[in-house]
Amino acid sequence: MGIQQLKMSKLKSVGNPGVFVKAEIARVALFTEQKLFDAATAAARNLYKAFPDRADVNDCLSLALVDEKKLPEALSYAEAAVRIEPKNPAYLVNLGRLLLDLHNVEKALPILERAMRAKPTPPEAAWAIGELAILRQAIVT
Repeated sequence: MGIQQLKMSKLKSVGNPGVFVKAEIARVALFTEQKLFDAATAAARNLYKAFPDRADVNDCLSLALVDEKKLPEALSYAEAAVRIEPKNPAYLVNLGRLLLDLHNVEKALPILERAMRAKPTPPEAAWAIGELAILRQAIVT
């Protein structure tokens, strides 16, 4: 058993591993920022192995896979994040973006509309509003 797996197995016995999970997600983001996409995905996969039922972990793995251009594989994790937390605007926007990247406009539009109804934060809202406007214009023309 490697150090990472040992850390994860010990964490499962902890009552509230949220702080560790947030630190690991931040580590994945740091790898991504440094363009170390393989390392980001590996760290996200390890985190998922320990915490498959957490929306933030599913979203993290989905985003890491998107950065590696593994869009079809990323979709199941993005969908899981939304299934676990269906009113989270960040997860809805991320799923909507991924669906658009996969050219599934019909499925993306209602997801992005749900994101807007969930009252997203300003960056999420700006992106969703822009995409919705473009999609609606494309449908009209």
